[in-house]
Amino acid sequence: DIYSPCDCLVAWALSSADGVYINESERIMTLIRTAEDDVLVEALVHMDDIHRIEPNQQAYVTLANANQPIRARVRNVALDVERQPRAGFPDWVRQQQNVASVLLIPEEPLPADNVGMPVDVRFAEAPLLTAVSERIWQGVSSIARLGGNAYRSVMEDDDEITNES
Repeated sequence: DIYSPCDCLVAWALSSADGVYINESERIMTLIRTAEDDVLVEALVHMDDIHRIEPNQQAYVTLANANQPIRARVRNVALDVERQPRAGFPDWVRQQQNVASVLLIPEEPLPADNVGMPVDVRFAEAPLLTAVSERIWQGVSSIARLGGNAYRSVMEDDDEITNES
């Protein structure tokens, strides 16, 4: 019997038929932790662009089945991409020498069933732009809420006038 040390998702398992022996210390599976704080996003960035990315930089992650991006923060940048199996990247991608690995921490928990699925990642160009874009984002959201409230208020007043006639 094999027991997992965690409540994890099996990302890779050694395929073997009944009666096949496995050598001591041979990898038989790769487990991925799926608790809310454990799911990170890894982006592979071309070496020509990596100089523009730094820890704590703002990024935006869009899941394949969503239309709203999720804000994230760069945790670290690794220039020597590890060759260990990771969810979502085929072997040929891991062999590329011209990419760096960027780990992102999403501000909202990502669903565990999205582990291994491709995502779109956009990085804010600079900390100053990040601050400006954050203020613009908040301003546009406030205007949209105020506009929606004003529209509903006008429509309700119009309905009351129509009902009184």
